[in-house]
Amino acid sequence: MIEKIEIHNFRGFRSVDLAGLRRFNFIVGPNGSGKTALLEALFLSMAPGPKTALDLRLLRGQLGMTLLPGSHDETLLRHLFHRCEMDTEVFIQFLDSVRGARSLRIHSASSGRSVVTLPSLTDFRVNEPSGRVVEFEWRTETGQHQARLEALPDGRLGFSTWADAYPGVLVPSSSQGSDSESILRFSEISKRRQDGRIVSVLRRAFPQVEQVSLETEAGETAFFVGVKDLPVKIPIGVLSAGIRRYWSILLAAVNSPGAALLLDEVENGFYFDRFEPMMNSIFDECRRSDVQIFATTHSREFLASLQPMIRDAPDDFALIRMDGRAGGPAAYAFGGVDFGHALAEEVEVR
Repeated sequence: MIEKIEIHNFRGFRSVDLAGLRRFNFIVGPNGSGKTALLEALFLSMAPGPKTALDLRLLRGQLGMTLLPGSHDETLLRHLFHRCEMDTEVFIQFLDSVRGARSLRIHSASSGRSVVTLPSLTDFRVNEPSGRVVEFEWRTETGQHQARLEALPDGRLGFSTWADAYPGVLVPSSSQGSDSESILRFSEISKRRQDGRIVSVLRRAFPQVEQVSLETEAGETAFFVGVKDLPVKIPIGVLSAGIRRYWSILLAAVNSPGAALLLDEVENGFYFDRFEPMMNSIFDECRRSDVQIFATTHSREFLASLQPMIRDAPDDFALIRMDGRAGGPAAYAFGGVDFGHALAEEVEVR
C-alpha cells in the first residue's frame, strides 16, 4: 500500500510531499488545485513505459492533432512539466509498504528524433527531424528502466515497455469510452466462477439489475443487463451511464489485487442516495482484494455519505486537501479521525 508521495516539477506542482496515506484516500480542493494531476502523477509513475504520457493527453481532452512543420516531439509532452518549462526535470516517487520505493524522472534531451503527428486517437506518426526528445527513467528497489518515444522506420512511434509495472487502474471522470478493459476483467472473474458474486454486489446498490452478461450486437461485444419487467436485455449504458461506471469500478476493484485504484470525480453519474451503498460495497471489495483507493470529489453530499464508514474504521481513511492559492498547488493529508470529526461537525472540508 502506498504510504508516501513526493512530486517535483509535474504539471502545476513545484514541490509536494504527502505522508500518512491510508487505504481510502479522498482528494478535495478547488478547480485547478491539482486533484486530477495528483492521480496522473501516480498513474504515470506506475506505468511500464512512456506511452501512458500520451494516454493522459487523451484523457485530458487533448485529442488527435497534427504538429506544424518545425515543431518538436516535446510539445506533445510539454504540459507534464511545471509551468511548461522543459529545462526542468520531473521527479515523482512513492513509497509502498511492501514493494518499497518507486520513482520516475522525466527530462528533455538533445536527439535526432522526429516530430509526431496524431491523425487519430490511436494512430501516432512521425513527420520530420527535430532536435529534442523526452526521456523517462523508472527506478524500483529491484531495477531501473530508461525509455523514450522512438521514431520507427515506417513513420510510427515505438514505445519500449518494462515488465515491472506497478498495478494501477485509472478511472476517468467521464463514463464515455470503450468497455474493453472491463470486458477483460469480467472474463477473468467469470473464469474463476465469481461472476455471480460480483453481480450480487452490483444489485445491492442497484436492485433493478437482475442479470449482467456479455452479448454481441452489431459485431461488438458489450455488457447487457436484465432488468425487471423488460422482456429483453439492454446495454448497460442504455439503462444508466452511472450504473455502467459503477460496474467498471467494481470490476477493477475485484480483479486488480494489490492495485491502486485512481478514481477521478468519483461521484459523477450517481444519485446522492446511492453513495453510501455503493461505497460500502466498493470498500468491502477493496479490503478483500487488498486494493487502495485515491479518489477526487467536489461533492459535499458524497463526503457526508462516508461519515458512518469512517466512524467504523477511521484508520482506513485519509483526506487530502489541495490548495492552489500560494504559488502553485500544495497538498495536506489528514487522518481518518480528523476527517470524521470535521464531517460530523459539518466543517467545509472541500
